[in-house]
Amino acid sequence: MRPRLPASPMIRVAVLTAAVAASLPVGTAFAQSAARVWPAMKTPPPCTAASTQAWLGLGAGGGHAGAVEVPLEFSNTGRQACTVTGYPRVATYSSAGRLLGKVASRQNGTTPHAVTLRPGQTAHAVLRIVTATTVCHNPVTSASLRITPPGQHAVRSIGLAARVCPGQRTMSVSPIQPGVGVP
Repeated sequence: MRPRLPASPMIRVAVLTAAVAASLPVGTAFAQSAARVWPAMKTPPPCTAASTQAWLGLGAGGGHAGAVEVPLEFSNTGRQACTVTGYPRVATYSSAGRLLGKVASRQNGTTPHAVTLRPGQTAHAVLRIVTATTVCHNPVTSASLRITPPGQHAVRSIGLAARVCPGQRTMSVSPIQPGVGVP
């Protein structure tokens, strides 16, 4: 004799689903249904130097007394999506190519997250530059700002006359964030 199924279609589906799940090895039914509902998302590969353009955002950003914030932009110029994660390396250099000051520190209280850039998309980080005269008495003027995107070795040099303190840190940088860093 066959067992009687409940009259309600919703209850009938639930009873049949439970019966099928009970006949499969433990976890199989859930894993199979989860795979259909939530397909595995493949993370794009890291952005490479060939597909990344680093540049300063338009104009000076916001700031506080004694500091200015400038957006650093990172655009995917490649043909495929890629990801950037972490903090860019930023430093100022003299016209002779000598490091002035120290490499920008990582801003406290910020956590890096992977940012996926489709072709043509831009992400940003915020560079905070402290007014050099609040740190030292004899600041010097840099000739360039060198930016290295996270996970890359290629350096992008941008002409920038910034006042920095020799041997001291006057800059900090945030991790890469989605979107253009419009001030």
